[in-house]
Parts: sequence; structure tokens; C-alpha cells
Amino acid sequence: MKTTIVTTTIFVPEPLVRYAENARQYGHRDVSFIVVGDRKTPAAAADLCARISRDFYPCEYMDLESQKRYLSAFPRLWEFIPFDSIQRRNVGLLKAWQEGASLVIT
Repeated sequence: MKTTIVTTTIFVPEPLVRYAENARQYGHRDVSFIVVGDRKTPAAAADLCARISRDFYPCEYMDLESQKRYLSAFPRLWEFIPFDSIQRRNVGLLKAWQEGASLVIT
């Protein structure tokens, strides 16, 4: 069963490191993370995802450009997901579902 943890943030999502440590400690294998950035998200959030990918599980950071590219398959959807809002997380939820996640944690 594939599990994907999805979040949006305007901070560096440091708690994800603990989630990754916990998942590994309890033997979870098919785990991934998607972090959906927003206008205020610091660049260091991408660095954190790279660190999680290196040390634990795949972690994808989606900046605004990568979100727009991803949503090009759904052109009208981009218009309905506001900036500076928790709804930005919906981009990650859609991506997790398309990538076959059986369980999505937000």
C-alpha cells in the first residue's frame, strides 16, 4: 500500500523529517512526500525535501512553476486554486492520487 504525505507550507516543513524517521523506524516501505509551495514558501523547503529524499523516502517539492506545469493537463483548475491558502495543498492531493497513493495523509 503506497502512502503519501502531502502538505503546503509557508515555512520549512521540518516536522516531515520526524515523520520520515518514524515511518522508517516502523518498517514502512512505500512512503513518499509532496510539499506544495506557495508565494511565501522559503527556498529552503526544497532543500529539506532533497534531504528527506536522500536520507529516507522520495520527497517532491512543487514550487509555483512546477505546479503550473503539472496543472497544464487541467488548465482551468489553476484558476480555482488560490494563492496564500490551504487549498494550494489540493495540487499535491491530485498528484498523490495520480501516482497511485492508496493512503494520503495531510
